[in-house]
Amino acid sequence: MKKLLNEIDLRMTTQLFIKNLIKENGLKEGDFLPTEKELSDRLGISRTAIREALKGLESLGITKAHQGKGHYIRKFNYEAALLSLDYFAQIDLKGFKDLLEVRINLEPTFLARDIEKFTEEDIYELNKLVLSMEKKAAVSFDEVALSDEHRLFHEKLFTYVDNGFLLELMHMFSVLQHKLSILHGYNAFSSPNFITCHREIVKAITLRQPEIVKGALITHYSDTYKWVDSNTTS
Repeated sequence: MKKLLNEIDLRMTTQLFIKNLIKENGLKEGDFLPTEKELSDRLGISRTAIREALKGLESLGITKAHQGKGHYIRKFNYEAALLSLDYFAQIDLKGFKDLLEVRINLEPTFLARDIEKFTEEDIYELNKLVLSMEKKAAVSFDEVALSDEHRLFHEKLFTYVDNGFLLELMHMFSVLQHKLSILHGYNAFSSPNFITCHREIVKAITLRQPEIVKGALITHYSDTYKWVDSNTTS
């Protein structure tokens, strides 16, 4: 196990070095990376480690191997970026915490910006989802039973966000949180504030209160953040 962890650490460290090299040298789509030997000499890492790191970057959609020429930078796409984040967060719970911090800082701002766009029908649908979650929570705070409504609720919040990356990021976060609950025994729906937070979000939207809705959404994520923080610092 220790050997496996050391190999993972080396691969991730090497990938980080290569990513920094790409940024520092301003390499863009279609540009080739230095050869394995050049990378090995420059970074002071074995060619075997370089080769494994390059395979990892290719699997994440960041680079592409061209037989006889080497590795070049692929065109940026959401899927590659999100897969990279997913890989990072699976390796370390700290990665999930970092992703959560990004979400906390982005989503409230987008929601507050678009608060005037919500129609009466939108608000009705949000209230209906909260009521459905409340009924299921009264029986049991079961993640499987509540997860669909919870996902639909948050998708509805960002109906008017014209930002594909944010929406994909939210989807990936939902998937990672589900993995978190399985691997680490965390149930985001067990908090007594779970339903209350969602009601406060809808109320703030109804009353067109951007600052209140931002605070309500941040409060909603606070229990998850506290749990992750305690498990990454303990």
